[in-house]
Amino acid sequence: MKRLKTLTLALTLLMGISLTSCLNSGDDGPAVYPLIAHVESNIYTGSVYFVDAVGGKYYPTPASVAAWEAANSGYKLSDFKMAYILYTMVETEEGTTTKADQQVTPGTYDINLQGVAKVEVVTARSVATEDQMETQAPETAPIMPLDFQDGYNQMAPAKYDDNTLLMMLRWYGSSDNDKLKEHKFNAVYVSEDLSQGGNLELYFRHDKGEDDKINQMWGSYYAIDITDAIRSYKNANSDAVPATIILKSKETTYASDQLPEQLTEHNIPYNKN
Repeated sequence: MKRLKTLTLALTLLMGISLTSCLNSGDDGPAVYPLIAHVESNIYTGSVYFVDAVGGKYYPTPASVAAWEAANSGYKLSDFKMAYILYTMVETEEGTTTKADQQVTPGTYDINLQGVAKVEVVTARSVATEDQMETQAPETAPIMPLDFQDGYNQMAPAKYDDNTLLMMLRWYGSSDNDKLKEHKFNAVYVSEDLSQGGNLELYFRHDKGEDDKINQMWGSYYAIDITDAIRSYKNANSDAVPATIILKSKETTYASDQLPEQLTEHNIPYNKN
């Protein structure tokens, strides 16, 4: 979990003053905690809660959810699949923090939301052959290195849980927000290669669409939903899981709209055994 902690701290820097200011509560204020988590909704009440990598559940107060949605018109937490949040623990009148259920492990907690940022989620999907990637998941621009030094923190793609990879994604494009919508990211695996066993190879591909500028670097957390990829791998390998996920991408260390010839590979240990 150490790498996930450094990823969380680095994301705080990318989220801007509106969220990082929440960390400056002073010595007398409640502690503010960062968390990257899946966003779930109660099927009966519609209320939103968060689930972390080990199954811990965090239940925000309705008032703090309503306040965030009111301040961020057009956004509904229930529309998010994953999120980065800042929160404080709910406190009783006696000054002690409360938990929804103190007897459960992983724990469940009552929290007050202090800030939220969406974590984009891309679902890894299959293509029959490598040639089909060109039409089904076009690649027209590189991304910045996924493995990089950010201050004292070494950033790299990581396994968040059995169904999710998490990474800090950076890329160049136009400074025009409307052009930002042109950029699409895909994660694909080649179904004919699954039976080779050992490792699962994923290709992360960037399509810039009609954006022809590279005057702005953008950055955001991205997650890859690998549920179907792992299921397909197990079906092809007698229910075995991969030892390693090899994430492949075209990367450059500078602003460029030209694809490098070579793929950069990132080895992500997967088999928890």
